[in-house]
Amino acid sequence: MRAEKIEDPTEHIPGILAKAKKEYLQKIYKIKEWEDHEDFVGQIAVSYGKLLKGGEPNLKATSKMILMDWQRGKIPYFVPPPKEGEIGNENKIEEQKDEEVNLEDMNKKYNIDQDIGELVVTNEFGENQTGEKNEN
Repeated sequence: MRAEKIEDPTEHIPGILAKAKKEYLQKIYKIKEWEDHEDFVGQIAVSYGKLLKGGEPNLKATSKMILMDWQRGKIPYFVPPPKEGEIGNENKIEEQKDEEVNLEDMNKKYNIDQDIGELVVTNEFGENQTGEKNEN
């Protein structure tokens, strides 16, 4: 959903504060400390000049700006991939860092009848992997 169309964007800011690292938010918005999400948004509104009549911070407009930053990736956030055993057996991730992958064993493991090592990828305008030019 577009941030501009959210009726009360301020209620979504606590979720961003919970997920994003504090040091990233401090660096992006140049704020040192805040008490709660309203204080966070208020400080950003003052520093960006988003004020209502009488000098009150415009929390709604600033919250929309923060949500747009979140949606566009300006606020860094990631989730580490699941560890082995945390996902289903058919999707298990196996680490084979220091050992060579044996194609025959892999074919048996995944019930593949084709020797993947013999596949040749070509395009009609270039050269194939053997260095021969395609004639079209």
